[in-house]
Amino acid sequence: MMLGPSDKHMSNWCGLKEKEEVIAELVKRLRQYEDVTYPPLSQLRTSALEEEKRARSHHFYKPTPGSLYHDDRMESMFSQSNSDSNSSFFGSSSSRENCYQLSNDSDGTPSADDYEAEEVEFEEIRDTNEDSIGMVENPNEDEDVIEDNRRQRSARTVYSECIGETDRDEPHSISTNFRDWNEEYQLWYDQFVKLVAPGKVTQLQNLDLNSDVLTNLNRTSQQFADTATIYAKIIISEFELPLHRKSIKPIEMGGVAGGTKYRVQNIMYKFAFDTLLVDEPALWMYGGQTADHRAASKGAANEMKGLEAHASTYVEGLSYPMMALVDYLGFRVVAMAVLPIDKTTLRYGSDDGGATVHDDDAELSEKMRVAAERLKLKGHMTGHVKSSAKKIYGPGDIEGHRGHDGRLYVVDFSRLMPPADPATRLERKPRSVFYECLRPEMVLSSDVPLCSDAFTRWNSDEETKKESNDEVRTITTKLMKEHHTILWYLFGQLTNHWWKAVLNNAFDDDARKKLDFITYVMHMEGCNIRYLGKVWSLVEDEETKRIIMSVAIARCAKSELREIMRLRMRQVQAPCEEDFKKEAARFLNQLIGHSKHSKLYWRRDLCRQLRDWFWFDLTKEQVKKFHPKHMADPRIILHLTLVYNQIELLHDTNEMLGGETKLGHIYITPIDVKTINAKTRQRSDIYFSYGMLTMKDFKKTKEKGKLKGYDQKPIYRNFIKKQISLAASNLLYALGTNPASGLYLFCWASATMDLVREIPEEVTPFTYQQLIGYVGHSYGVWAVFPGRDELLAEVSELYANHCENEGDIKKQEFLRELGRQALQSGLHANNIAPLIDGVFRDGGRGDAVVKSCEDTGFDRYKEEILKMYKTRMHIRSSEDSESIEDGQDERR
Repeated sequence: MMLGPSDKHMSNWCGLKEKEEVIAELVKRLRQYEDVTYPPLSQLRTSALEEEKRARSHHFYKPTPGSLYHDDRMESMFSQSNSDSNSSFFGSSSSRENCYQLSNDSDGTPSADDYEAEEVEFEEIRDTNEDSIGMVENPNEDEDVIEDNRRQRSARTVYSECIGETDRDEPHSISTNFRDWNEEYQLWYDQFVKLVAPGKVTQLQNLDLNSDVLTNLNRTSQQFADTATIYAKIIISEFELPLHRKSIKPIEMGGVAGGTKYRVQNIMYKFAFDTLLVDEPALWMYGGQTADHRAASKGAANEMKGLEAHASTYVEGLSYPMMALVDYLGFRVVAMAVLPIDKTTLRYGSDDGGATVHDDDAELSEKMRVAAERLKLKGHMTGHVKSSAKKIYGPGDIEGHRGHDGRLYVVDFSRLMPPADPATRLERKPRSVFYECLRPEMVLSSDVPLCSDAFTRWNSDEETKKESNDEVRTITTKLMKEHHTILWYLFGQLTNHWWKAVLNNAFDDDARKKLDFITYVMHMEGCNIRYLGKVWSLVEDEETKRIIMSVAIARCAKSELREIMRLRMRQVQAPCEEDFKKEAARFLNQLIGHSKHSKLYWRRDLCRQLRDWFWFDLTKEQVKKFHPKHMADPRIILHLTLVYNQIELLHDTNEMLGGETKLGHIYITPIDVKTINAKTRQRSDIYFSYGMLTMKDFKKTKEKGKLKGYDQKPIYRNFIKKQISLAASNLLYALGTNPASGLYLFCWASATMDLVREIPEEVTPFTYQQLIGYVGHSYGVWAVFPGRDELLAEVSELYANHCENEGDIKKQEFLRELGRQALQSGLHANNIAPLIDGVFRDGGRGDAVVKSCEDTGFDRYKEEILKMYKTRMHIRSSEDSESIEDGQDERR
């Protein structure tokens, strides 16, 4: 049949209409995971006034007034933002009581609902034109209309087959077309816990026999982390763009510390920002009267630390979420796999600020009690309504759910560890109890269980509140006195010869490992990095003081540069990295002294940050004359700042910086900055599983080399060196993420021992000392672990052989004696520390502390260190008095 002009026009119109409907349906399907309803594009284009209002409502990056990066042009915007307390990017406040208060506060304050990344249930309604897809054709209709309907149905059928149309009549949660990360992870994590649960690890080889579990656990975890990083970079890069220009739209979920969140590929994202709890007068979750987004970032890190600590109890039947922290261009985003939980699945803890506390599942309650006892956390009554208060093990806002899949999930760990006593701070910050927590290693060393809700209104047990607060004060005092003094002895007395080499030689891999050793040892001793200033004030050795100061300055620079990048993001409003390279180069030059603003930055901003963030009690004279060249090492500061901020320089620039001992003639330009990468902090089981799998590959390669007779060829030895180094580095990452795990400690030591056996000529004395020190520390973490004494004896013998070749006979004899004691009598936590003392010092045994402690154990060892410290402090105070008197005589 021939079509006339009008018929052809009608046919083209129908085809165009069909195409538009298919495109509209496709767009709808592609956007279904975002859980939002979009207005027409014309409604999304906001006016200039609305754009300004939006900028004020989430303008979170306000720099310190008077700082070098304060934009005077935006001062009016800042003042308007402070006055406009009703509009907040973090959501409006509620008018009910909550427990996010200090224990000595008498007035209640309103709060929002919760702040966990919960799963959102939603229901999608089919369009009316979908209902006509399966309708029976009407025989009375015109043939052209029937044919047109057939073409539309055919197009929709092909479309449905291509995108995998599913039944969406019922509300659903994770049942989407996207990958169910949680289900995959829990399947293998449950089996992993059965392998490494306390009392079930009898030999390290058990992990090799179940390598399928490690393989699948690592594959799922690594793919989750990679996916989370990709989308987090997109979300961060587009954060300041108008809504209609964002490729990933935010969703509003409410909550105390949640604010705006994003949901992509069954992964929930939220920014680590401080949260406004009350509008009038202003009360922020972490900052109090003003927002403190650096503290909020620390709170997100505490979430990961608490998750690691709780998961490392390995209580069978408890499930934990997949989580990653992504830092990029000054922003921190928390990414977590969507869980099959909601408000109806809550069985333990509180999600509404303590108004309602749950303890509704006997099985879950028992498992939470067991996990808390392994962490040395006590149960306490929580909830500000006395009639509904329940006994909770851990913080009151921890949540335990019986998920829709039947598993027991635990979430919200940011306050799992008890807070440090806020009275010990140099600068008073009462709300520091919500983000300055004790480390798990310190809590485990306590003689009594501690309360996670000390110093807050979450602890509603009036009879035991004072006792709980006093117990936390006692452990904080122990940290300040005993553990800081031990660090003084370790850094300033035992290892001070390391720091002279680091300052005077080129910055190489060995120097970087020694600097990382400071962080690892402080964490193993239960000491937070924020106490660097306390350790610095105790140390007398000038080289050690310069090293500690360099580490602290680099960490201050990390936070400062993040604030600068957030400000720059607001100004450029474009996902482009080039603008940030320029800001990074400018700040790095200012940091090392190659800017006219350097002295102003050091003595005004940097000294204030050192005091507030790392407890450096500098005198007015020290602040007035502060210069990194005299009090630190600019070269170390620059290298660590690049590492902390994931700034990668060009190869030639790196080579030049690595070979220089001074930076007097080096100036960094934006061209030198190759890229600024995202930094992703993952759960420790990713690093652990990958390290163990690499060890298995190494053993296979070794057996194959011996069988075919090429085990002595250079190319083979170079290959196995790479394998062992990769395994050891990943296991060390796992140990750094969770230093309280004795299993990670021992597995890292085993991998490093294989490196020592295979390539002894490339092993440095630092590696031997690190091995013996970490293995010795494991005696206090994991009381029983078969094969540990033999490993310590072997590494002592190998180090003794190294010392014999170097001509250090005194240390050689000491090491052989240490190995014999490990094999004959067995070592334990109370007698290992005095023996390891001689491993670190140059002369081996012979120090007065070691001689007096050979037969009396660790308690006597600590007493002697404290006695030595008091004697040194008395001598130093006497010398100071004499110098003052001499100065007075000279003036006379």
